[in-house]
Amino acid sequence: MRFDRLATLALFHPAVRLLKGDGEGARAILMYHSVSDASEAGVLPYFRLNTSPWQFALQMDVLREGDWDVIPLADLLTPKGLWSQPQRRVAITFDDGYEDFLTNAFPVLEEHGFPASVFLPTGHIAERAREFKGKRCLTWSQVRRLSTGGVHFGSHTVTHRQLYSLSDAERNEELRRSKAQIEDHLGIAVEGFSYPFAFPQHDATFCARFRSILENCGYAYGVCTALGRVRDGDDHFFARRLPVNTLDDAKLLRAKLEGGYDWLGGIQYMAKAFRWAVP
Repeated sequence: MRFDRLATLALFHPAVRLLKGDGEGARAILMYHSVSDASEAGVLPYFRLNTSPWQFALQMDVLREGDWDVIPLADLLTPKGLWSQPQRRVAITFDDGYEDFLTNAFPVLEEHGFPASVFLPTGHIAERAREFKGKRCLTWSQVRRLSTGGVHFGSHTVTHRQLYSLSDAERNEELRRSKAQIEDHLGIAVEGFSYPFAFPQHDATFCARFRSILENCGYAYGVCTALGRVRDGDDHFFARRLPVNTLDDAKLLRAKLEGGYDWLGGIQYMAKAFRWAVP
């Protein structure tokens, strides 16, 4: 059994339930990428990005059966939505704009009546399907169709580069251009942003500068790869998320939603700080 699962189910989730109950008033954001049967053999469980269609359907059943209030990401992260609510609330997000969102995820979401946010790397979205990391991406016509079906779209930059290594001018270009491209194709304002790759939350100077760029570009909220649930006082431009993949069965997903996986966020933080501190 993988270590993070063992520690979560045997130690941290029971401890959280003992101290805080079953997550009443909790707010969580699920982070998906691809919903497909593509193999990820050799990839460590924590780093996998695929969720099988069968497992995705099961995970959505977990939300329904657990009485989670599935709401749009903007409603969870705008200043009004950040205040504690009595019900258990969750938002569902997808990074990278893969075509399998339309074919494998959207029908399940539609069946349950669940909203979702999809973040597009616009340089890989075109009128004819392009590929990103070996997978077909949505086309603009598909994006428009999904938008009219209630799916919310946000920016995932243009080129999906690690923004930490770019200049402020390059970061500004990535954010402004991707936002403008989505707005031109959909005819509606784009307010949400998803940070690609590992988010350097240990660097307060970078976070302050990047937050300023987001605000100046007209964004209202954002998510990143920092692990954990949404807490009072969190910066709504850098909201934590819970990564989900095909290895998240019902028991592990419930534990994540109820706070049993948040312990790993501290380890993730230290690992990132060490990684960028080494020349």
